[in-house]
Amino acid sequence: MSAALSGQDIQRIVETTESQAKAMRKARKLAPTKDDIKREFPKGYYEKLDEHGKRVWGAKVRTFDENGHKTREGAALEAMMNPFMKAEAERGRARPKPFETTRMRDRDGGLREVPVHLAETAALKNGWSGVMRPQGNRVERGAGGMLWRLIHGEWMPLGVTCLGTPLFGGDPNVPVRGLQYDPDGAPWRGIRGEWRRV
Repeated sequence: MSAALSGQDIQRIVETTESQAKAMRKARKLAPTKDDIKREFPKGYYEKLDEHGKRVWGAKVRTFDENGHKTREGAALEAMMNPFMKAEAERGRARPKPFETTRMRDRDGGLREVPVHLAETAALKNGWSGVMRPQGNRVERGAGGMLWRLIHGEWMPLGVTCLGTPLFGGDPNVPVRGLQYDPDGAPWRGIRGEWRRV
């Protein structure tokens, strides 16, 4: 099944492509030139042919010393590249995304941008989770393992051990019996199907 593009769609694509090409040219003008590199790093400068026969150039620079401190050459290289790197980052941010994305946290705690339509698959297949931005009332774990929400300065029981699905399976619900302690240490008892402060 193919879809025809309207004249407006084609015009929008052409304008977007032209603006992206213009931003790329603008960013490349900020990059250091061959002469800049040759003048700043005469010892580390090189020119050679790559595996495709194309002439490439650059500089081998020691950016950090053995103690982890930035060298003079490293600072000079960073200063030369900084305007170009900022322009490239801005150009990347300005590029339109083809689809909506969401942020997910991987098993190591790193953040990943994932297309919204693939988020559920990524969560199931890789064990990733959505990034929760706490808003509203504070939630803390009590001494018995149950979560509590602070509402108007008073702890209220949530009746669960986690928000969402437990990582290793099991039931997140806490049975309403026995004794639980809120984060301030006040005891609560399960009486007739609800938690009450003792």
